Amino acid sequence: MVKLRVGAVTAILFERVFHIDIEGDQGFEIASPDDADIRLQLDIGPEDADWTETFSIRVATPNNKSQSRSTLKTMRIHSFSFETLKTYLLAAVAACERESWDESLNALRSRFLWERDTPNKQKSKK
Repeated sequence: MVKLRVGAVTAILFERVFHIDIEGDQGFEIASPDDADIRLQLDIGPEDADWTETFSIRVATPNNKSQSRSTLKTMRIHSFSFETLKTYLLAAVAACERESWDESLNALRSRFLWERDTPNKQKSKK
């Protein structure tokens, strides 16, 4: 079984960038926990490797459910807090652990937007 780890996490909120220590006990909070719409970039890789791949996801509360960003997958949380974000993210990543990295990558791609699947990367391959 490939055990996954989350490395660097960056949040973009109101055009501000926050670096998140996912192993920390505290992180950024927002003024209105019921009105969150945050873009995250996460580095995820095998726990025993010295490399990661980059994934993105939108985290939104129900007040923002109608907003659509076609290229990002969305994780819905009931109300924003650092602890809730951390719990949901770590559970989502752990749910993608499989017997091989390729299988884990496929599972991650079902929940997150992989950097190699972004429109700019797809264009550059042609």
